[in-house]
Amino acid sequence: MTPLKRAFAQTRIYQHAASIITKPGFSLEVERKFVPTPASLVRLRKNNGDPPFHSHTYLGRKVLKEFYLQHRSIDLMSHGIYLRVRNGVYEAKVRRAGNRTNTTSHELVGEKEVGGFIATAFPHAALRLEDMLPCCWMRTLRDEWKVDGFNVAVDHTLFGHWKTGRPAYPQLPHLVAEVELCRAGNSEDEGAELDRGIETFMEKNEWAFPSTEKAVGKLVAWERWSERGAMDEKRMEGEWK
Repeated sequence: MTPLKRAFAQTRIYQHAASIITKPGFSLEVERKFVPTPASLVRLRKNNGDPPFHSHTYLGRKVLKEFYLQHRSIDLMSHGIYLRVRNGVYEAKVRRAGNRTNTTSHELVGEKEVGGFIATAFPHAALRLEDMLPCCWMRTLRDEWKVDGFNVAVDHTLFGHWKTGRPAYPQLPHLVAEVELCRAGNSEDEGAELDRGIETFMEKNEWAFPSTEKAVGKLVAWERWSERGAMDEKRMEGEWK
């Protein structure tokens, strides 16, 4: 069994979803991350800030199990290409503007769509999904809201290894949240306009979206967690010598 098939098997309970969740063509996704405080989370849940949101709908909680994909010889992420398998569904995000905190991306969903994109992204490399290697496994509890037309997600994430498909302990959940807007199509001009709209909305409602702490995305947090684990292993090896 290849590493990719082994990692994919860890999400086998979601296999049915992979065959039915697809979107033709790219969609545009614009997001800004933030770190909620205990007090701001209470206000967000109750919608009792000043001023309160005009519309406020809690969409529920979901569990996300996902891992990312890399290639042996091409660092896809350094090119702004992020491939992942989330709950058994292939997804590709291509960053067009911003950074890992405030991002404008084009997104594809579905094995056929993602496979077709990656095959043409590097014409001289002839990349295939089956050649990818799994990395960056994580499990997230996500709470979602729809407020005044914006999507809001609050994530509590635990990290692990794709070989086990489960979180490693002990660790505290990584907390990060985002405000997002999505549109069909791939207009970069529209992306800049949506980003300005999100920024204005968050500044107006800082009671729900505090800016006191710099947000760290889940991939960066996974990398830091993995580095700490490697250092702990080296330290333990030194203590036993």
